[in-house]
Amino acid sequence: MDVVQDTGGPGRHVRAPGPDREPGPDRAPGPDREPGPDREPGPDREPGPDREPPLERDRQPPGPPESLEVEEAMRRVAGHDTPDHRRALFESLLGATLFAATADPSSAGGQQRAAMLAGENGPVLPAFTRTDALLAWRPTGYAPMAVTGRALFEMAARYETARIEVNPGSVPRGWISRTEIEALAQGRLPLGPKDELAPAGEMLVARPGVRPPDALIEATRRALEAQPHVVAGWLFASVQGAGPPRLMVGVQLTRGIDQATTEETMQAIVEETWARSSDAHQLRWMIVARQALYDTLVGGAGELIFRR
Repeated sequence: MDVVQDTGGPGRHVRAPGPDREPGPDRAPGPDREPGPDREPGPDREPGPDREPPLERDRQPPGPPESLEVEEAMRRVAGHDTPDHRRALFESLLGATLFAATADPSSAGGQQRAAMLAGENGPVLPAFTRTDALLAWRPTGYAPMAVTGRALFEMAARYETARIEVNPGSVPRGWISRTEIEALAQGRLPLGPKDELAPAGEMLVARPGVRPPDALIEATRRALEAQPHVVAGWLFASVQGAGPPRLMVGVQLTRGIDQATTEETMQAIVEETWARSSDAHQLRWMIVARQALYDTLVGGAGELIFRR
């Protein structure tokens, strides 16, 4: 991908060679010069296996705000995973300014390339909603590079990234799959099996086919116990329409609490579970408000993991 120097921003002015000044051997090649054999490959050459893809600097917005609205959307999905909440999250991601981690220019010769990690199924791209979140992941050695969400997804899709990890060292955090990356790179919302908004359909509930780690269940149980408005919690698997099964935690709250208290309670549960377990990304949370769902879980479709 192209690395384009922004010459219009404050403090970033670059002087072009004058009529009596030829670019010296240590300067970057100008627009009419081909890179020499000892220079880094240009923008039209694919990076090798040990090189990260360059970022498209022309997509960098001036003075980017931190994406706190994305964090709020992440918390809403984690607290109550619904099609509407997912739609809002993906729309926020597409329009937000995010941060990629780049090698510190002082130790990388000025080149700014997105840090890519090795994963089991392919490269992993860390991305961050705040500069503080990047520092929580790696306090030294990396600098933030602002890029629009759409540009980040386009880059990730082009380099066949297996997944994007959002805020891998802090809360809230999550990950975006390859299928979701490909849809988002085209500006589409990947909420259904055909990259369309999934219909509501009937939700099927059953015990998980594969039980999550005991440490994750214990972390969830402690998070539920810490909130005084939680009455009970169940672990179960749900399937919405033709979508994949999701590992869920159903939370029953005391009757009569207001919406603000409900949201604060669910957010606290999610964040404490994330803080206690690195496997918390496996879970989604749902408020058990309907009698039919309660009866189904009590009838054996859910595993009771907490009751006050």
